[in-house]
Amino acid sequence: MTATHAHSHGHGHHHHHDHGDENLENLFTVGICGAFGTVAVALALPAINNPDPNNPSILTIILSKDFHLFVLIAGIALLVLTLVRAIALWREAAEHARLHHSHHHHHDDPNHVHDENCGHDHQHDHGNSHGHGHAHGHDHDHSHGGVYWRAVVLLFPIVLFIWGQPNKGFSDEWINERLGTASEIGERKALASKEGGRRFSFDELNAFANNAEKRESEEGKTATVKGQFKKIGDREATLFRLKMTCCAADTIPLKARIITDSSLGTIANNAWVEVTGQLQFVQMPGSSEYLPLIVAETKNIKTKGVVPE
Repeated sequence: MTATHAHSHGHGHHHHHDHGDENLENLFTVGICGAFGTVAVALALPAINNPDPNNPSILTIILSKDFHLFVLIAGIALLVLTLVRAIALWREAAEHARLHHSHHHHHDDPNHVHDENCGHDHQHDHGNSHGHGHAHGHDHDHSHGGVYWRAVVLLFPIVLFIWGQPNKGFSDEWINERLGTASEIGERKALASKEGGRRFSFDELNAFANNAEKRESEEGKTATVKGQFKKIGDREATLFRLKMTCCAADTIPLKARIITDSSLGTIANNAWVEVTGQLQFVQMPGSSEYLPLIVAETKNIKTKGVVPE
């Protein structure tokens, strides 16, 4: 009696890797990182060199100068990493091509022997008509379509840089709104002049205004202060600086008041001036806050040759 046994084992593994999309994603990532590094360097160098204070660079407009060097260092680091990744991708592509070529050469070889380790199906007949079939299927599909949308989002700031935006600072409306329109100040004092006149920064003036001991010790001294000019009346104006702590979003105006002995003439609003006069601090009506006040002669308000900061 003859028995036939038929054993059929089929193992199907379907690995679907779209190497085209994967390579494209890698290239997009490297390209965008390289573009960001290039933009960072291109933004930082003009801001650090600052060749024309009257025409500030994009980075000067949007970010405090304290961070300009960090932007430059980060841009250089990103370019170095981009180069390293590009070299790694090139080597991976070369290795993949070599293995692919070796695989095809191996199967095209006429001396290639197909044995049980080749991964092919084997049919065994033992006389018994019993059939056993085993089929295993694995399908792996990796989609990389999202790379296109990520590229669109990441390219947006690069497009803004190429477009040259932002290309100017705050508008006059923005400045006027934050400076306010109040012209009334507290009572002025008749102070004797004190020795120790010097150049004051706006940070100092505002710190002294909120410190009773400092107000008492500094009042009466001759102060020289540089800032931007906004006319309030014929003999009165606001002197201000826009203080950026980190970025444009946290910019606040620091203010002082100028009172002169004669007409201010035709000094343009927002012009940079340097004022020398007696320093006082006056309390604002209905408030506990004090405002720095400089009582000056008109001839001591310098407009020519004052470099913006």
